[in-house]
Amino acid sequence: VVRARAVEEPPALNAVERSARSMGLDTSEGVFGFTPFAELWTGRLAMMGFTVGLAEELWTGDGILAQIGIACPNPIATSILTLGLVGGTVAGAAKTLKSAQDGTMTMRTFKRWCDLLGADQDEAARALSVDIKKMERNGFLAPDDLAAIAEARRSNPADAVLSMDGKAEAMAAAAAMK
Repeated sequence: VVRARAVEEPPALNAVERSARSMGLDTSEGVFGFTPFAELWTGRLAMMGFTVGLAEELWTGDGILAQIGIACPNPIATSILTLGLVGGTVAGAAKTLKSAQDGTMTMRTFKRWCDLLGADQDEAARALSVDIKKMERNGFLAPDDLAAIAEARRSNPADAVLSMDGKAEAMAAAAAMK
């Protein structure tokens, strides 16, 4: 007879996560932030909002802001909506940067942000003072040390010949030979 038990208890799910999982949505990486659940939920909510707005415009003939009682421009409502959007964006950005700097961001999320912004992971980690080693402590499936790989590539003779690092110097030398 073999017996096994988990070393750690899985974290208790809150009501939102339980409800989302019952609908078949993945909340394993969290509910908020740059996660698959948040991207899927935001996209679906945006599609529903667009559909309702379009139906309302077709039904009433008024613009989309007529739904909230604004038939003409209103600076107070515009200010409130703008402050809400800007405030939410700033709060989300601050939380993301804080989690990257204190090492609570997962390596997977860090890679997603680097891919989205087109940033080199090592350069971004250095610029933000991110401890990639702390992020990589996710078990044996964690990615390799990207800085060590880049350093090994620099000292490899084949990469020195085949890489594009010296392209500018090679083009200048070729132009000088003409």
